[in-house]
Amino acid sequence: MERIKILALILSAIICFAVQPTLAQQKQNKNVHTLKISRPCGLYTEKFSVLASDTAVKHGQYSLIYKGKVIETGEYKKGKRVGGWKFYNINNEIEFIYDYDDELPYQIMPHKGYTYTAKTFPSMYLGSPLVPYHFIATHTYYPVKEQGNTRDCTVVLALEISATGKVTGYHLEKESKAEFNRIVLNAAAKIPSTWRFVPAREGGKNVPGIYRIILIFEAVE
Repeated sequence: MERIKILALILSAIICFAVQPTLAQQKQNKNVHTLKISRPCGLYTEKFSVLASDTAVKHGQYSLIYKGKVIETGEYKKGKRVGGWKFYNINNEIEFIYDYDDELPYQIMPHKGYTYTAKTFPSMYLGSPLVPYHFIATHTYYPVKEQGNTRDCTVVLALEISATGKVTGYHLEKESKAEFNRIVLNAAAKIPSTWRFVPAREGGKNVPGIYRIILIFEAVE
């Protein structure tokens, strides 16, 4: 009987040792535990998870929300964006999906009859197109001295995007009255340097391109 008890204790110890994680495994598991956070960010709201061991590091699912609508969604892995991220327009349609592993967009929404492929597409803001449009719109206004005008004014701002996805300059592709032009150019000068774009592609090669933002100033009677 004693021999059976001793064997049982040995077997129990072996099983316990086998199922207990090592110290390294425990440390690794602790690093991937996440805490969910919801944080206002201006007119936007971010919902994401962070590492329990370092709440400054995003880890897990992420969503950017504007007026109750998700406009960006994807996944972080220890502070780095991974996999396919979906970017939506104001109509809640997928503008495109960007694969951060391959650094390429796909499922790009066609515009004006154009169908894009992985080898040929225009410059795109690396995020929801609502973000740059909303930024410029909130930094412009209808000039007081033009109130009473009965005609709408349209200005097309062209951001010059390098082959590496950076804004290198801007100009007005379509102008209106001088005061409207000035207001739009002043707004463009405030564009954050942190903005990144997917550079245009032609024949599978990155090339400089143009990102257009159309602003319509509605006449105030």
